[in-house]
Amino acid sequence: MTDVGGAYALRRWLPLIAPAPGRDAPVHLQHAIHLASGDLGEHRLPWSSIMYPANVRYNACRSFGLDPDFGACAAEFDAAPLRTLQADLDRLDELPPSRIAAVIATLNCLSEQRLLPDIIERLPDGHTDRDGGMMWYQATRGLRQLGGYDEFVEDRLVRVGLESTPDVGLNSLIQLTSTYLRVARDADRARWSLESAEKALASLGSDTPFLNALLESRFHRVRALLQIRVGEPGPALSTMADCVRAADVATTLSAEMSSYSGLLAAENYKIVCESQMKLAGILRDADDLYHWATELIRVDPLDVMTWRHVGESLILIGATAAAGRVTLLFAAMGGHGIERLTGRLRETKAAVVSTPPSFDETLDRAALALLP
Repeated sequence: MTDVGGAYALRRWLPLIAPAPGRDAPVHLQHAIHLASGDLGEHRLPWSSIMYPANVRYNACRSFGLDPDFGACAAEFDAAPLRTLQADLDRLDELPPSRIAAVIATLNCLSEQRLLPDIIERLPDGHTDRDGGMMWYQATRGLRQLGGYDEFVEDRLVRVGLESTPDVGLNSLIQLTSTYLRVARDADRARWSLESAEKALASLGSDTPFLNALLESRFHRVRALLQIRVGEPGPALSTMADCVRAADVATTLSAEMSSYSGLLAAENYKIVCESQMKLAGILRDADDLYHWATELIRVDPLDVMTWRHVGESLILIGATAAAGRVTLLFAAMGGHGIERLTGRLRETKAAVVSTPPSFDETLDRAALALLP
């Protein structure tokens, strides 16, 4: 790697390695700054959602010859959020469950789930209250990323889902439904957890309209995932329309709220764009796919996974020229899993289709903005 290329790659990965205010960062890594510092605005609890697979940060540090220790990175890159995170980890037993939840959410955001098995041994009992429920929800969803804890993860998500407060319980049941679909591949159990989630959704109070809209959007999204997995992409379209409507409500409400609420709305809309794009790919709806791919790139061009997901979706409709351009951007951004994307591109047997000029222009602008 050249000095220029190495410096560029480090700049792109620095928001994950050492998050700090003022750095250009993907949407979900902007959450890390708020979570680590405890700046959650109107929310006492962390409602952030996106997380990378385990160990991405650790491996990135190693690839650049850096010590992944939070304190070491905080000192080398002047990353105050990491200093706060390390201090809280050192005194974890003294923290209330609400703060422990935010600390664990930060680890999830930074792909540092490798630390969770030891942390879980130190967590206080109790998941039926709101703070304790969120603490165990964050710990359990992070543990899922490590693999090998399937029974524990299911048990905890069920307990929090059915026994904690409606909002935290709903979040846990949505995660449980996703786990049944993505890990266990069990549609029957997914239907059961989704039915329980629907009851929790119906029992949300009226005094938290932003959070209600956020959770409703997440509910519809996982419901659409179930419909897709059981071979019902048509109904999934209608469900995703409900998802978009709820996401739009959350976005509108967030305009008058804290920056953390704005990030929650932006993160949610980003996931909605990704889900809509993937559904369009399944249905081979090129117009819809290009629309949502353009939106996804607009919302979060700095996330390397944006380019991976866009590339995979373009391959589904046979847009190989555009997929090739996206793959180059993905690689230039330090793409994690580039072999998977290039392999799919080589093996695609779909009919080659042309790319709308407007999407080519989107890629041109992105290349000018992102590449060194």
